[in-house]
Amino acid sequence: MAKKKAAKKKPARAKARTSARKDLPARAKAGKVRGGVARTPSVSDEVIVAFAHGDIRAPVVTGNLWNSNDRPPISG
Repeated sequence: MAKKKAAKKKPARAKARTSARKDLPARAKAGKVRGGVARTPSVSDEVIVAFAHGDIRAPVVTGNLWNSNDRPPISG
């Protein structure tokens, strides 16, 4: 019986679209009144995605990740 070659593990990729609605505020409610932070991910950014009420038709980007191409800033 022939042995199967182990598949190389590659990161999963998914196409995602974001929409900007001008009638809604583009910020998170955080900090003081009318404060908050918002950032639209760039193409090829690694992001964390959650789904509103578990519905895969309602993705929500909840954060960005550092990786070998986009390293965290050096503090110091």
